[in-house]
Amino acid sequence: LAMYLQRVGIADKPSPTAWSFYMAYNMFRMAGILQGVMARALAGNAASAQALAAGMRARPMAESGWAEVERMLA
Repeated sequence: LAMYLQRVGIADKPSPTAWSFYMAYNMFRMAGILQGVMARALAGNAASAQALAAGMRARPMAESGWAEVERMLA
């Protein structure tokens, strides 16, 4: 993260709360994407043979996002 921030010219690191927000947001975002992959797999028009397995990761990803929110609010 430090190298990325330096590369894009941002001097300050995000606060731990901001970082937790970014992590939770992206976990929920990924869960939504995985849910779409699952729907396409179940409909029979998935782009990959591994689509069903990928879609099965939607709930654990959403649960991880919620756990991050709970840690942030604690």
